[in-house]
Amino acid sequence: MAYAEVSELREFLGDAFAAVEDDTLAGYLDYASAEIDTRLSPHFAILPFDPVPALVGRVCLYRAAAEVLVVYYGRAGAGTEDGRAARFRDDYETLLALLERDPALLGVELGPRRGDVAFFHDDPDRPGLSRFGRFPGEEGSW
Repeated sequence: MAYAEVSELREFLGDAFAAVEDDTLAGYLDYASAEIDTRLSPHFAILPFDPVPALVGRVCLYRAAAEVLVVYYGRAGAGTEDGRAARFRDDYETLLALLERDPALLGVELGPRRGDVAFFHDDPDRPGLSRFGRFPGEEGSW
C-alpha cells in the first residue's frame, strides 16, 4: 500500500487505524480497487481524460475506511459505530452511483490537473459531487 494511502487512512480513522494491521488495510484497498475497476472501467474507457489515479484512489479509500471501521468495532465488541463507517459507506456508494449514472459529469466537474492528480471544481449546484473534491488537509477540506 502506498505511503499516501496509509497516511490518509490514518487521518480518516484515528484510533481505529492502529487497531487493524497494515496487511489487513492493504487487503481492503485491493478488494475495493478490484470491485471499482470491474464496475467503472467501461465508463472510464469512454471519457476524454484519465480520472483513474485520483478518482479511483479516492473511492477505494472510502471503501477501505468503512471496512476498517467495521472490523475495529467488531473486535472491540462494541456492536455500534460512531457514524464514520456509515459515512464512508454512504460516500462510496453515492460516488459510484453518480459515476455509473452519468460518467460524463466528470468532464464538467474536473478542474485542471496538479501533477498527476485531477481535482474537482466546487459547484454549489452539485453538492453531491463537490463534497468529494477536496483532500484532507487541503484548504476548504471537509
